[in-house]
Amino acid sequence: MKTSLNDHCLVMGSRHFLEVYEAVNFSAFEDEIVKYEQMGRHLIFISHQKQLIGMIGLRDHLREDVVETLSQLRKLGIKELIMISGDQTCKANRLADELQLDKVFAEATPDSKSVIIEGLKQSGKTVLFVGDGVNDTPALSMADVGIAMCDGTELARQTADVVLLKDSLLSVAETVKLANIAWLRLIAISN
Repeated sequence: MKTSLNDHCLVMGSRHFLEVYEAVNFSAFEDEIVKYEQMGRHLIFISHQKQLIGMIGLRDHLREDVVETLSQLRKLGIKELIMISGDQTCKANRLADELQLDKVFAEATPDSKSVIIEGLKQSGKTVLFVGDGVNDTPALSMADVGIAMCDGTELARQTADVVLLKDSLLSVAETVKLANIAWLRLIAISN
């Protein structure tokens, strides 16, 4: 993004964007960048006249209901909770440890997310995938059950098997609970 401040053109964006399209050199700031990335910060860089002049470190906040949702999913019989994330490995691992997840795949692209899911399915697992972005659509379509958040992108909602009516992760656990009830009733009816 290009913007001006007192007639000075500032360019803000990802490291990739500034390196490739603006020829900004980051080498003098590598240690500082690594420090903030290891703290789990998502960095936005600011340049002026092709020189790095600043960084903004954003921190992700967990949804309030994530811990309760994961606990309920385990109580409902979900045996393995896996995170597939585009985040850097150190950030994704920190989050996975905090949430006591069973496995994490970091630095995943949209295509690699679907490849990971395909591999999980080929190993005999039934895969439920929750996503909300365009980058999640290949994974949503590859999963046995794809669940999209109601506030997700239109493409994610169109691709998913289930679209939640509330933007709440607890709705995922409620969906699994209702699916289990429906399955038990179907078995009872067929017997």
